[in-house]
Amino acid sequence: MAVTDSLIRLPEFKKSKSISIYLSMVHGEISTDEIIKHSHQMGKKIYVPFIDGSEMFMFYLHPTEDPSLFVKNKWGIPQPSKNTANGILREEAMDKNGLDLIIIPGIAFDRNLNRLGHGKGYYDKYLAKINHWSEKNNRNTPLKIGLALNEQLVDTVPINSLDIKLDILLLQNQIIR
Repeated sequence: MAVTDSLIRLPEFKKSKSISIYLSMVHGEISTDEIIKHSHQMGKKIYVPFIDGSEMFMFYLHPTEDPSLFVKNKWGIPQPSKNTANGILREEAMDKNGLDLIIIPGIAFDRNLNRLGHGKGYYDKYLAKINHWSEKNNRNTPLKIGLALNEQLVDTVPINSLDIKLDILLLQNQIIR
């Protein structure tokens, strides 16, 4: 809960209007259920990941939708369908105004704001794509925030040239910028 509280108190989070939030795996990730609920109450527009082959998209999550009812993908993560309940193709974050911030999961993080994901590169590819879109459309690139348990902070995370650093890492008892 401390990580969730820290996020909700962040000035950058408070002023954001359009955010992407991962839907939590059952084990090993900070739950985002309360963040989603609070964000909807604050009137934020929320987008959640949708994996299709080797690509990730951020699809709009309507305030009346319950992500726990979404079908789980092969990793056990709930994800929305491509279409809404009335058959309309879901809005992707880059269809409209982009994102102000992206809340990102990971397996491990270091103090240099590097993150180790699950090895498929979905987030790094999406971040590169939305950064390019933001620059092309004269928008700020989204703030990248990682959420982690204290034990997920390690000395060094292996990185490569495609990895994109976080801007902020929120842990149970500290904030790293």
